[in-house]
Amino acid sequence: MPKQEKIETVEEIKEKLGSAKIAILTAFQGLNVAEMTELRRLFRDADIDYKVYKNTLTRIAAHELGVTDIDNYLLGTTALAFGNDPVSPAKIVKDFQAKHGNFVVKAGILAKRLIASDDVIALADIPPKEVLFAMIMGAMQSPISGLLSVIQAPARNFIYILKSLEEQKDQPEEETDESDSEKGGEGMAITKEEIIETIGNMTVLELSQLVKDMESKFGVSAAMPMAGIMPAQGAEAAQEAEEEEQTEFSVILVNSGEKKIQVIKEVRAVTSLALKDAKTLVDEAPSSVKEGIGKEEAEELKAKLEAAGATVELK
Repeated sequence: MPKQEKIETVEEIKEKLGSAKIAILTAFQGLNVAEMTELRRLFRDADIDYKVYKNTLTRIAAHELGVTDIDNYLLGTTALAFGNDPVSPAKIVKDFQAKHGNFVVKAGILAKRLIASDDVIALADIPPKEVLFAMIMGAMQSPISGLLSVIQAPARNFIYILKSLEEQKDQPEEETDESDSEKGGEGMAITKEEIIETIGNMTVLELSQLVKDMESKFGVSAAMPMAGIMPAQGAEAAQEAEEEEQTEFSVILVNSGEKKIQVIKEVRAVTSLALKDAKTLVDEAPSSVKEGIGKEEAEELKAKLEAAGATVELK
């Protein structure tokens, strides 16, 4: 690869690493063509960029972004999945790795920080960020006096903020100012807005850990008070977010209706099946016409079959 092309590729990787919410490093040696095609389709349907780069160029790009502990994971052929949210690509690689032993999750880069493969897999089970915020709010209904002993937030200012707010109740103004100065703070300029901003800048992995720490410390379940403090609009948003998590659909032919011949023709058109196979599929309804396809394709296929007189469901 010419030098200029290498430079451009390094810049491309840096841009992707810098703009993506997460980058997952994977090894796919041993996957056959059909399996690799399936994997790329899963990523494509979820709007996730999946690309193979030379390890040396990935190493240079990562180091320039400050991710210097990546070298041990850049062995053998490596493909990177760049996601606009941390959870969706984690779900895909978790499910695919469970079905295909030759596919391996090496590590991930989250907020320009390297995370282990186990942490990548753990992301797949984390609720949407909005739900995590609500869970933290629920846990905060418990007394805040013991919170400092368990919170290991990434931003040290978060600890300083909570510490200052706690001590403010028992100290004169002069004492409080002196205490803040010793901690490197800025007097009592610390506000609840700073707490909110700090929490808002956490990654979903850090938010999830914060919820667990608060539950463990106070002996409460953040899920229980969440419903009481979460506005109706927030609850609806969380429900919508959960519904949007489904990225794959199956088109199920429930029955062919009165125009079986038209339905058979439509099945052949959308599946490229031979006449005999298409007829068998229709005769054996309920049966699956297509599986593991994106929402838009599934809805389009459903509409075509229904126009031919069939009854169709999406699952």
